Amino acid sequence: MAQRQWTVVLVPHGAGESRSVRVSARGFRLLASMITVVGAVAIGLTYATVSRGIDLSHLDRLERRNELLSEELLRAQQLLTGLQDTVAVMARRDQQVRLLAGLNPTDPDVQLAGVGGPAAPWTEREYVLSEGATGRQALVLRDDLNNLLRRANLLAGSFNQATESLEEHVDKLERYPSI
Repeated sequence: MAQRQWTVVLVPHGAGESRSVRVSARGFRLLASMITVVGAVAIGLTYATVSRGIDLSHLDRLERRNELLSEELLRAQQLLTGLQDTVAVMARRDQQVRLLAGLNPTDPDVQLAGVGGPAAPWTEREYVLSEGATGRQALVLRDDLNNLLRRANLLAGSFNQATESLEEHVDKLERYPSI
């Protein structure tokens, strides 16, 4: 049995002679396979290049966002330091008011408002945050804010107690005869 062959005729536009090329079925399949492989590789490389470009631009945006978040965390830490100083001044003032109200000073251990002791187990979110420097800063800032909030609530309660004591003392003095 004779092998099948195909003839491809190439006809130029305009003047010139036409050419004919004979291709066996096996050669045609080989050529078609090569074109398919080259096309698939070209499509794959194009996809990888475009995908990498998109990933790099996304990575650049994330890095910039992390830089901005780090700056914001630093600003928040500075504000927290100022608030801690303010709470310390309020704690000293609270001690003075308590003395004027005739109350015992607040124990320094109580002034810490429950800081210390074993920590609660971390959530998955906290583990992920602790992997990077910015995340660790955020966790420390959160803990510091929680501690400051507890101290502020303790001071508010102490001021309320001192205010009530002073009001009782003033009421008592107002009822005391002046003669």
